[in-house]
Amino acid sequence: MTVTAPGSLLPRVLPQLQARLGELRDLLREEQSIIGQRDMEALQPLLERKTQLLHQVEKLDEQRRKALREAGFEDGSQDMENCLAIQPDPEPLTAAWAAALSLLRECQALNESNGSVIHQSMALNERLLNALRGGSADESAAYGPEGTRTATHGVRNLGKA
Repeated sequence: MTVTAPGSLLPRVLPQLQARLGELRDLLREEQSIIGQRDMEALQPLLERKTQLLHQVEKLDEQRRKALREAGFEDGSQDMENCLAIQPDPEPLTAAWAAALSLLRECQALNESNGSVIHQSMALNERLLNALRGGSADESAAYGPEGTRTATHGVRNLGKA
């Protein structure tokens, strides 16, 4: 395997990747706040921005992987470290990569937490809707063999308007 230092791609890509991941982390924190406040109007534009940032992160990561392949490395963590070590000025790149990995882990944790809160909220809403329909709040929705909702036991009329 012939190893050549990748041109100027990594020095351009890693700081951009770090910056986009920082923006994504901040956006996920904002999402967490909006979910907690149940401000659904503010959530839609935030989700659109989140999607844009995720596409940018994916594109930058693909450029990073391309730089590794062009330098004769695979796409493993040790390969990234080895590639960074042969750069003319490896310290800032190593720091940017370490920061990007740290931000990525933070983004993953925030995203999982936000998803969990949303899932719990949806489950609560389903139980409340079920109670309003006349069933017990603890009853789960039931589906028949064809995938259609079936009537749940304990249905009662709550009144007429």
